[in-house]
Amino acid sequence: MKIAISINSISSSGISQYIGDSNVSYIDLKTLKLLRGYNAVPVLITDPNEIHEHDLQGIILPGSDLNDDKKRIEIDAALVELSVQKKIPSLGICRGLQTLNLSLKGTVKKLHDNSIHKKNTNKNRSDLNHSACSIQNSIAYKCFGENMKTNGTHDLQVDKIGEGLTPTLMAEDGGIEALEMMNHPFFIGVQFHPELRADIDPHYRAIFDLFFKQCSYV
Repeated sequence: MKIAISINSISSSGISQYIGDSNVSYIDLKTLKLLRGYNAVPVLITDPNEIHEHDLQGIILPGSDLNDDKKRIEIDAALVELSVQKKIPSLGICRGLQTLNLSLKGTVKKLHDNSIHKKNTNKNRSDLNHSACSIQNSIAYKCFGENMKTNGTHDLQVDKIGEGLTPTLMAEDGGIEALEMMNHPFFIGVQFHPELRADIDPHYRAIFDLFFKQCSYV
């Protein structure tokens, strides 16, 4: 199966590079290994005009350290539109949740310096650092149960919720940890990094199991 992954450019090693000022981000190698484990082929999208050239079974909007990545937002908006129109399973991860929300006319806001979500509170992104609670009949509930701990570390969070989205996982401070489109077979963004714990935590693995299962039906 072919899985679209939105990026800005591709390095010679095949890892995406988002470069702006001194900031660099990437598709974590664990994400690429996860795809191989599910016999999935990554299709790296660097231009929104490329999207319709591929027969896609799924979409991943990955994380990024850039908060003003206009090209990435443009690509993600096109992928979100395709997902909504054709019911293609979609998973947004960290910044991917934010761009997913922006694509549907939502907004994001900066976190205050002492927020439990801030990057400087958690140097290792795989470590769990705060609690969250999910709602029933959601993907978040199926994968993580009613109560969980997340490994989210970020500088922005969802403010206004995008059109057609429902918050399904809330942090202990009220911050949104997951948004879903409830009338879609699989459409979710999470404000943390399940790919970094999928090999050690069955709950974090479950979201990928369910995602790729839905992709196999497309």
